[in-house]
Amino acid sequence: MEQAEFNTLIEKYINGTASPAEEKQLLEWYRSANHRVVEVPVDNEDEPEQLRTRMLSNLQAYIAGTDIPGTAIKTKRKNSWLQAAAAVFIILSGVAGYLLWQPAPENKTATTTGKQIINDLPAGGDKAVLTLADGSVIVLDSAANGTVAQQGNTQIIKSDSGQLVYTINSYEAISVPQFNTILTPRGGQYKIILPDGSVAWLNAASSLRFPTAFTGRERLVELTGEGYFEVKKDASKTFIVRLNESTTVKVLGTKFNINAYSDEPFINTTLLQGKVNISSGNHQAVLKPGQAAEITAGKTQITIAENADTEAAIAWKEGLFKLTMADLQTVMRQVARWYDVEIVYKDGLPAVHIVGTVSRNMSLSNVLKLLEVSGVHCSLNGRVLTVSGK
Repeated sequence: MEQAEFNTLIEKYINGTASPAEEKQLLEWYRSANHRVVEVPVDNEDEPEQLRTRMLSNLQAYIAGTDIPGTAIKTKRKNSWLQAAAAVFIILSGVAGYLLWQPAPENKTATTTGKQIINDLPAGGDKAVLTLADGSVIVLDSAANGTVAQQGNTQIIKSDSGQLVYTINSYEAISVPQFNTILTPRGGQYKIILPDGSVAWLNAASSLRFPTAFTGRERLVELTGEGYFEVKKDASKTFIVRLNESTTVKVLGTKFNINAYSDEPFINTTLLQGKVNISSGNHQAVLKPGQAAEITAGKTQITIAENADTEAAIAWKEGLFKLTMADLQTVMRQVARWYDVEIVYKDGLPAVHIVGTVSRNMSLSNVLKLLEVSGVHCSLNGRVLTVSGK
């Protein structure tokens, strides 16, 4: 069922205007979701009226701000159909074992087990360190706006909007380019305008090494972690992103995202616009818009996904977590990088898969509240986050 169709059905259902056929469709979807995601005991013999009663009972409890059976959320919300739709998804998480993330109200502490109050941590932000060719270091998040350095004929400016801009004043006397490296820490991100006008966004715990001027027939940069690129077209100078000794991405003018974290099981390149050539060992592949290339860590074989979720790939750049049936470990790796925490697992983990979109501006406590709904319990001690299913 498409999201828009589901929202319309929910609106009618809450307002009591759904036709019998529409109500049957919604209830059948509700029932099938209980089996589709995680195998849990459910009553296969539930009649539509019983399902309807259970849904409405849980929904009313949620809207009233009281406990919902099988969840740990207790939140006061306005009685609107859109919030009710989100509530139904949360109710499903308690029954079916998956969770749709949604925004939660900000506060400074959170109860994740109903008993233990944890310290909160803020979301990440625009933080990065720039290392110049001579080894000197500039902490960009504390540097004043304006010119922060001069590298040969290239002026480096921190704009009022917080991005880093490389401007070449003259190409004269540029023989050997100097190289700079920008590094984002865990809990950081940054946007850079490269010397050729191409734009690069770096996600948390990432780095980009690049020349202060592209003088040869190639525009070569080196990426670790995750970056989104909007490359300025220049047919005379191929833009190349090197990921490791065996893997490169070659482009002319395009928009694409690369996720190449060392702790992820895959290197993933997702193309939004244009065309890129992926080279990994002896393997090559050309991507078209909407496709993604996946390379298993330590391998060179390239697998192409035809209908990639491009919105999910670049959601981080838009200030969002967007997940589609992501397993818990995948989610926690993102949490670890963005909130700068160490994840420790114990007591066995619930086999949950998380679906949905939520702002990356949320404090950690609110993310933990959402995980709690799926039976994931967390406790924070300093920057060590212990995760369990008990």
